Amino acid sequence: MDDILKAAQALSDALKNSEIYKNYRKSHIGILANPEVSRRIHDFKKKQTAYELKRLQNIPNSFEDERHISHLYSELVLDEAAKNFINCEDEFLTTYHKVMEILNEACNIEGHL
Repeated sequence: MDDILKAAQALSDALKNSEIYKNYRKSHIGILANPEVSRRIHDFKKKQTAYELKRLQNIPNSFEDERHISHLYSELVLDEAAKNFINCEDEFLTTYHKVMEILNEACNIEGHL
């Protein structure tokens, strides 16, 4: 068990020391320093999450909902700091998700549900 915990700590350290994570943290700190941009990102994420939840539940989203999300995104990425944060966050979360997939496959976790 100690070997597993040591390996988990090493993985955590590797993730925290990666350029992907450092770029994400740096961009996040920059966003937090700008309350207006931070609010806009939060608003966009909240609406995008609601949109995606409906989609995952097979509840149709209206064309207006889709257009509104696209419009919010288009306006948001005009701000370079917001665009950078969204890109860095996406890259970090993609990496994190891949790590979790590897662990799930190695332990066959999903096969036991």
